[in-house]
Amino acid sequence: MSDLLYDIRNLYFKYKNDNKYVIENLNWKIHRNERWAVIGQSGCGKTSLLKLLSGIDSSYEGEISFKDKPLKKPQMDIKIILQNYGLFDWKTVRQNIDLPRKFLKNKMLIREEEVDAILEYFNLGELSDKYTYELSGGQKQRVALARAMITKPIVLLLDEPFSALDEITREKLKDYYTNLQKKHFITSILVSHQIDEALELSDKLLFLSKNKHYEFFDIDKYNRKEIYQILRDKLKEEINES
Repeated sequence: MSDLLYDIRNLYFKYKNDNKYVIENLNWKIHRNERWAVIGQSGCGKTSLLKLLSGIDSSYEGEISFKDKPLKKPQMDIKIILQNYGLFDWKTVRQNIDLPRKFLKNKMLIREEEVDAILEYFNLGELSDKYTYELSGGQKQRVALARAMITKPIVLLLDEPFSALDEITREKLKDYYTNLQKKHFITSILVSHQIDEALELSDKLLFLSKNKHYEFFDIDKYNRKEIYQILRDKLKEEINES
């Protein structure tokens, strides 16, 4: 089996009723177990790109193949967590986490004890009967991660997952995230505005610019100070050109 998960060729994307492309002629290959970060100035298409990679938006031109098949709809192997967490406030923590089971043809693929286990793993057991509007930002993020992981995805897409959290909660959730990747061999793509965060949580990086010039970095080939300065200069250049 090939370790190539995504093969993206000549990708173009624009918003409905807009003639200007947000993403233009992007070519990108993503392999199993890789940890990617995507950074760039606001408005360069980072969140749009995640939605395309998740299959929830198929209004693109070009090719996105996932496991050698065209990606045109959401897949159980791919989970996305957007900035608002996507939780249902009228459901409890347990009900939110258990929600993916409703969309499975075989409900036994997710057993009740697996829900219990994932509640325990994310330290959510005591909160299982609370409604999500009663939770803090960090608790909501854990629920979102738990719900994403209940179907055992091979790809996790995250849109600035730690940006609204206090520093202590942010560091704890980064540890959860890193441990999940290692334990379950997850391929991850993280959108971030923070260079430090992107370098800490990824091995490879895609820099998106508003002028549609895309650069790929293998982080391990640079020392931390060098790659940080390169990316910082690129972001400053983008801001000055705006």
